[in-house]
Amino acid sequence: MRPVIQTAIDMNIPLEVNMLGFATGRNYPCDRFFSLASQMGAKFVIGCDAHAPRDVMQPESLPGFVDFLKKNNIEYGDNVIELRPV
Repeated sequence: MRPVIQTAIDMNIPLEVNMLGFATGRNYPCDRFFSLASQMGAKFVIGCDAHAPRDVMQPESLPGFVDFLKKNNIEYGDNVIELRPV
C-alpha cells in the first residue's frame, strides 16, 4: 500500500474515497488503507461512483460515511459540490 500511496503523493493525485463501496458493504474503502494514506499526507477526493443521476449523493446522506472520514482523518468540503434539483 505504501508504494501506491507514495506515488499518488509524489504525482499530486488525490486518492478516491468511494461512497458506493461503503454503501454496498464492499471491501472498499477500508480503514487500513485510508488511515495509512492520511498518516502519509495523501490528498483525497470523495466519489459516489454514479452511473446514473439518481446515484449521486452527498457524504452526509450515507449513514456512517462521515464517521468513516473522521476516523481516518479525512477532511472534506472543497471537493463536495452542492446538488440542486433539476
